[in-house]
Amino acid sequence: VNYKLRDWLFARQRYWGEPFPVMFLDDSDEIVPVPESELPVTLPELDDFNPTGTGEPPLAKAISW
Repeated sequence: VNYKLRDWLFARQRYWGEPFPVMFLDDSDEIVPVPESELPVTLPELDDFNPTGTGEPPLAKAISW
């Protein structure tokens, strides 16, 4: 069964699609794209990435990132 599947340049659902690099601005609560000069976005090195029990994601421990 095909269900009229079509190719999209960018998928509309995060599960199937590629992530868009965006950042949240603290001063205005605005979401803006990451400038092209700062791509690719690399994750910080973490010594401990185990869950804390508070429900926060592992990147919450990366204060400077």
